[in-house]
Amino acid sequence: MNQTEATSIIQAIVDSIKSDPGQFHLEIKIIGTTVNNTGEGPALYVNAKGGEPGSNTIGFQSSVTGANIQIAHKSADEKKQQEMAWLVNQLQTMINEPKSQSPNHDRLCKVYRSFINTWVPGVIISVIGHTLTMALGIKL
Repeated sequence: MNQTEATSIIQAIVDSIKSDPGQFHLEIKIIGTTVNNTGEGPALYVNAKGGEPGSNTIGFQSSVTGANIQIAHKSADEKKQQEMAWLVNQLQTMINEPKSQSPNHDRLCKVYRSFINTWVPGVIISVIGHTLTMALGIKL
C-alpha cells in the first residue's frame, strides 16, 4: 500500500462520517430524581434499594421524565456534533500529513493514539492503524 492509497482510505472514512454522522450508535444514560407526593400535603417518597444480602449499601432509584430527556437530548446532540467535527478534523490531519514532503510520523502516531480509549469506533481505529502501518511503516 502506498501513501496515496492510504489517504484514499482515510478520505473514504471522512466522507462516510460527513454524509451519515448518525451511523454510529451512541448510548446516552440520563439519571435524575423523581419526587412523588403521597397523601395530603408535601411529602417525598423514596424507595430504598439495597445491595445483596449482607451488603451495607443502600440508596434510592430515580427516573427522568420525558420533558427532562428532551432538554438533555439537545445538549447530547450538540456534544455529538462537536465530537464528530473533532474526529473529522483529526482524520483530515492524517490525510494531509502523508502528502507533505516529509510526513511527521510522531504527529500521525499522536493523532492515532488520541482515538484509543475514546468513543471512536474500534473499526475506525483498526483501519487507520493498519493503514498507517502498511503505507508508512509506522509502528503503533
